[in-house]
Amino acid sequence: MNKITFILILGFQVLSAQDSGVNANRPNFFSIELLGGNTIPSSTAETKNEKGFMLNFGNDNSNNNQEWAFRLGVPSTGITLGLIDYGNPDVFGYSISAMPFIETNLFNIKNLFLNSAAGISFLTKKYNPVTNPENNAITTNLNWGLRAFFYYRLLTGTKINWRLGLGFIHQSNGHFSLPNDGLNSFFVSTSVQFKYKSKRVPLQDVAEKVNKERDEFRNTFVSFRSGLGANVFSRIINTPKPVYTAAVSAGLIYNKTFKYSAGFYYRYYQQFYNYIVSEGELINEEYPHFKENPYKNATNFGLFISAEVILSHIGIETTLGYNIFKPFYVIERRVGQASPFISGGQLYYAKADLNFEYELKKSISARFGVKYYLFSTTKERPYNFYIGGHINGNFFQADFNEVNLGIVYNFNYIKK
Repeated sequence: MNKITFILILGFQVLSAQDSGVNANRPNFFSIELLGGNTIPSSTAETKNEKGFMLNFGNDNSNNNQEWAFRLGVPSTGITLGLIDYGNPDVFGYSISAMPFIETNLFNIKNLFLNSAAGISFLTKKYNPVTNPENNAITTNLNWGLRAFFYYRLLTGTKINWRLGLGFIHQSNGHFSLPNDGLNSFFVSTSVQFKYKSKRVPLQDVAEKVNKERDEFRNTFVSFRSGLGANVFSRIINTPKPVYTAAVSAGLIYNKTFKYSAGFYYRYYQQFYNYIVSEGELINEEYPHFKENPYKNATNFGLFISAEVILSHIGIETTLGYNIFKPFYVIERRVGQASPFISGGQLYYAKADLNFEYELKKSISARFGVKYYLFSTTKERPYNFYIGGHINGNFFQADFNEVNLGIVYNFNYIKK
């Protein structure tokens, strides 16, 4: 399931940089980037003298006359291909990544930029209790890859730019298999960027269209989505099981680019249900009432708010929610996130603290992902459909990966 999610995200974001709705040729670029840095300790093994090599391919959208390009200040979009050596190849191996990105000018400072990317990373080494027990960071070969970098342009020319970078790269599997401490690395970089023009169509000067004053748009929408996710429960119960999701929401879309909504979500965890009916640890001892209605106690519902940036067919969404009902999380916290140990030939769990962090993760849900809309959002139409890939969290700790389908009904269009 997580592999499907990763592939969807990669494909959707690449499409955002190649939208056929652009009527003019766009200046393109590629860059070569060298990185050096280190990883925050999260595993029993250490990383040493990390180094990386990146190739960035993209376009600066200066000739893109679509609404989103204008509203977002004409960002650059593209894809980053990377190779990282963690300095401990026997334990961590190497990562090979593909991360579509969007890069924007920061604080209106001429030479300062923020580059954000999300995609997939393939790690050549992973955890194995026998052959690689020191690697608690990575348990699956295919993982989420998230990247955020600041760039400062030192020198600029007609065809070449020289830049310095400072940033962060995260890699983990989204709670698809445990252990999943993840790799969180900080890097400095130097890069050279080469600019060139595509020759597929004659270059047209549409900068005036991009920069001119535009009308303001707004419309109302309602939406429904249904999804299928997967996660594991603990390092002992470490086989992924499905998570079924549904949500309804309503909100406003501004200038065909910024989408804000609020709604209600519902989830059913097969892992929780199986644990209850199989009378796992703590059920008979402390939570026997869960057996009276296993289905109910394996569910979760709540309210959420969401913000989304739309790039024609592509939506990049962030959501925060409040869990009205999630009774099983106390067991998930105490068993699923505790450290198992053996004493006297018996398996025991060190009970996790039910502290402020527990209350925060029990109450607050988070969600991040990418959607691909069937129809371009640059045109007014009553119905649209999308497929999405998301990672869901208990606050900001991974809970499950999800693929979802949704329908949007738009109405009440207003032009100022």
